[in-house]
Amino acid sequence: MNKLEQYCIEANATIRTAFKKMGQLSDKFILVKENEKIIGIVTDGDFRRAIWGSVPFDNPIGEITNLSYIFFSTGHTNREINETFREKNIGQIPVIKNGKLVKVYSRDDIDVINKKPFKKSSNIPVIIMAGGKGTRLDPFTRILPKPLIPIGNEPIIEIIMNEFSGYGVSEFHLTLNDKSKMIKAYFHDHSFKYKIHFIEEKKPLGTAGALRLIPLNNVCSIIVTNCDIIIKDDYNRIIEYHEEMENDITLIGSLQHYKVPYGVCKVGEKGNLKSIMEKPEYDYLSNTGFYILEKSILKLIPKDRYFDMTDLINKALGDNFKVGVYPVSDRSWIDIGQWEEYRKAVNALT
Repeated sequence: MNKLEQYCIEANATIRTAFKKMGQLSDKFILVKENEKIIGIVTDGDFRRAIWGSVPFDNPIGEITNLSYIFFSTGHTNREINETFREKNIGQIPVIKNGKLVKVYSRDDIDVINKKPFKKSSNIPVIIMAGGKGTRLDPFTRILPKPLIPIGNEPIIEIIMNEFSGYGVSEFHLTLNDKSKMIKAYFHDHSFKYKIHFIEEKKPLGTAGALRLIPLNNVCSIIVTNCDIIIKDDYNRIIEYHEEMENDITLIGSLQHYKVPYGVCKVGEKGNLKSIMEKPEYDYLSNTGFYILEKSILKLIPKDRYFDMTDLINKALGDNFKVGVYPVSDRSWIDIGQWEEYRKAVNALT
């Protein structure tokens, strides 16, 4: 297949198919064709808006295609490319000749003059919840604490920190409980460019309870992540969404697709069959374990009690706080919390 064809999809393909295809690309866009000619573009932002708008993923991608988009014909100069990237908050510029894709310019691949910086997240505290026992990775976690499970030559917690460091983050808070001495010893025996604060739980406090133990002066928002997941997405855009929507909590949801391999029966009273659907497909958003919280929400967490993040979210919803979901693709969520996912993470990161 022509390498450029990976960026293209037919307008009658489903939104689900297009989203899965774009998830296989490093670039967050896909071009839509009709009668062998490019007619528009769909970005990851368009997919998010489709999810927020409850657009069925069985609908054709043409329904959410942006027909007015930035592209170049042949004959452009490097200066024009630089100026366009400088003035527009876009990641890619396609070059189209006679309706055919002939090249793709990426913001990451060229030197953009006076490139507009995204808002950096370095002033937002990052808290890594590293106190769990990691029972899903048994028997490894009988010996090693879950944050030190290796992916290649590095433990998962170091990979998480390195991901944040690209956004200027150099200071982390780690909540500890199970095998805390081993985790502290690892950081003591290795040299890191990060400043690390350890918050030790005297008893297990769940995935949210330890947040009450962290001194958070002069901050409004915090980032909280589990120690066994990585989100490969633009953290600045996530923060911008959180602030623009004025959310009290924003959780990152990964779009998952599941196809039931059997016919599914819908049954009425006394076992009467009402309908049968052959191998139905479902789309749903899974909670990834990555959150942005307003500091004010932490007052909902009881002191010195086991309290999970789901408890906090449900309490916030019950008290009319605003909770939002920022969707990412399934390939943007790397989870090592169970063996099958761990093997996928090793393949993805090594």
